[in-house]
Amino acid sequence: MSSVGVLYIIGSFQFGGWERQLLEIVRRLDRARFYPIVAVLHRNGVLEKSFEETGVPIHTVGIRKLLLPDSWWRLRALARFAEAHGARVVHGFNLHANFYGAFICSPRSGRVLIASEGGVYVDLPAWQQWARRFVHRRSTRMLVNSLAVQDYVEEIPDPRPNWLRLIWNGVDTAWFDPSITTPIERNALGLSDGDVLVGHIGRFREEKGQVFLLQALRLVAARRPGTRFLVVGGGTDQPNVEREAAAAELAGRVSILGFQEDVRPYLAAMDIFVLPSRSEGMPNALMEAMSMERACIATRVGGTRELLDDGRAGSLVDYGDREALADRIIELVDDREKRRRLALAARTRMIELFSMERWMEDYQSLYDDALRAANRLNT
Repeated sequence: MSSVGVLYIIGSFQFGGWERQLLEIVRRLDRARFYPIVAVLHRNGVLEKSFEETGVPIHTVGIRKLLLPDSWWRLRALARFAEAHGARVVHGFNLHANFYGAFICSPRSGRVLIASEGGVYVDLPAWQQWARRFVHRRSTRMLVNSLAVQDYVEEIPDPRPNWLRLIWNGVDTAWFDPSITTPIERNALGLSDGDVLVGHIGRFREEKGQVFLLQALRLVAARRPGTRFLVVGGGTDQPNVEREAAAAELAGRVSILGFQEDVRPYLAAMDIFVLPSRSEGMPNALMEAMSMERACIATRVGGTRELLDDGRAGSLVDYGDREALADRIIELVDDREKRRRLALAARTRMIELFSMERWMEDYQSLYDDALRAANRLNT
């Protein structure tokens, strides 16, 4: 059997969860079964060079709004790109990519659409609600990455058996391995012997909760003077993050670092990792921290409960409760043995249930299944 082309559609090459997952897919896809091609809606972001280095064909869609005069021409160009490279599977990542993929996967196209949803969104504009329904009707399979997202997708009923598929994200536990990682020098972060480092890594966006985290850290700083804080990342909410970090209680106690391509040395230096998000699907940042054997605290959103095994492999708090988050951080600051126990449980869980090998095989089996389903409809 010849290899099958898979067209992946992504919003950008920013340093986000879907983008990093797609980069791993492109690198790891079994070329004897499938070969990847990529379409990006907006060709920008720090991962652009990494995608180019894979050698896969990349097409820039360039659609800004669907109703602009050149949008239909750009959709036809996307369809021609898929046709020229023999793509039989189209896999979109989140709403806009799913929507454009649906346009080029009509029943007569010979292509199947795998749509993906990776978050829970409330109060969507009317046109986005319509777009979700259009994607649902046109897709052969709908992929979600957590039980929370699965419940969200099921709010739009679909009678087709096996249409909705849950596949947890994977993490490269051989790469995110504390035994092979040299931590960043703690004295470079202003740490003294005995200081406990609480850290976070992520894109600075309002829903990612960095401001909420820093508000809780102000409470921690007042109660535990030997605690230091590290926040790594960048993004649209950076001015608010920096303004909150400048609070008097955090003066000299918090380091704000920009984007880091290799986050492992920073994770390895942390004693405690915090994911303070208001909204998540299956957060890669938390998975990487768990794989790096860090004691983790996360807000009870999206897939964090699945990752932390309802608190057995890390601590869970409600988003917005600064006092509860501060209390959980202080509990771990004070209890080295509990930090060690949770860290070991976290890495074990990643190795046993969230390996990259399992994830890739599940994806490729999904493509085989979608193609078989399409063939049955056409016979």
